[in-house]
Amino acid sequence: MAAGRRRCLLLEAFETLIEKMGHRVAPFDDDAAAQAADLMASRQRKGRPVELRDGMIV
Repeated sequence: MAAGRRRCLLLEAFETLIEKMGHRVAPFDDDAAAQAADLMASRQRKGRPVELRDGMIV
């Protein structure tokens, strides 16, 4: 998005949202990725696959 008023307003709104969220967002590190992969593989083998984003949330 080119620099301009709309981009500036969107960036400010995003920064405000992040500040309000504080530390309520858990990091998705290597351990979390491995656990998500194990869960997704297990469900796939059982014939009940889960969508990637849902697997990351779980």
